[in-house]
Amino acid sequence: MKILLDIGHGGSKKSTGGKVIRDFGAVSQSYKTDEFHWNENFVKNYLIPEFQRNNLEYEIVLRKTGTEELVSDLNKASKTGDIILSFHLNSDIKASGTEVLYWETSVNGKKLAGLLQKKLTEVLKLPDRGIKGRRKPLNSKDALNQRGWTMFKNTKIPFVMMESFFITNNKDMETGNKNIAAMAKAVTEAVLEFREGRK
Repeated sequence: MKILLDIGHGGSKKSTGGKVIRDFGAVSQSYKTDEFHWNENFVKNYLIPEFQRNNLEYEIVLRKTGTEELVSDLNKASKTGDIILSFHLNSDIKASGTEVLYWETSVNGKKLAGLLQKKLTEVLKLPDRGIKGRRKPLNSKDALNQRGWTMFKNTKIPFVMMESFFITNNKDMETGNKNIAAMAKAVTEAVLEFREGRK
């Protein structure tokens, strides 16, 4: 099984004035870091070594400016039985906790999201916000409750998005930083359990 890794945000685009704008996602002012760079460090320096120790095949798919382009690239890189893991961090100054998103009609996506949620909450011990299905919004107001849905809608293989903790919450950030190696092991264990369950 091949695992595609999407490090959330990090795409770039040119403004009307020709200036290149980078999207680094949510920001922690206290810890002087952002969503993209925290997850980049997590994936490259912690998760990939765990994958290598467990002989898991993986590929980082670099994010393009547009969601449609990224989904297309993810699908091009995929083969039957593959999964996509997308790494993000939540943003809300008053909120705390862990959640994993999946496309609501994907049985395997829901199963993988459940395994990841269980493993991550066991390690981080932050509030369990549960797994959350995503679907096409009913209207513009409903779109607020379906954030990130466009990332899921056209993927041809199980796709999950991890919001491991809130980068804007200092307690969450401290917890994530202290447990970064354990998080990598937790994600790896979830993937291995998912693979075993599909045999």
